[in-house]
Amino acid sequence: MPIPAKRLFDGEHFHEDVALLVRDGSVAGLAPVSDLPDGYELHGHEADLLVPGFVDLQVNGGGGALLNDTPDQDGN
Repeated sequence: MPIPAKRLFDGEHFHEDVALLVRDGSVAGLAPVSDLPDGYELHGHEADLLVPGFVDLQVNGGGGALLNDTPDQDGN
């Protein structure tokens, strides 16, 4: 599945008029919107700007509670 974008930031560089290529749930690469590889068809709308989203999955506690009694290196 391609995700087309007018501008795409890959974490280091901006790319213009490209599609983010996704195959089997993973990023397979980038390609110009005008020249997609075989097996990719455009569906939906073109994004104005596409950037990576980073999610921090580390949780040390919440709601006033810690997940351990000793919040230091020895309490891991």
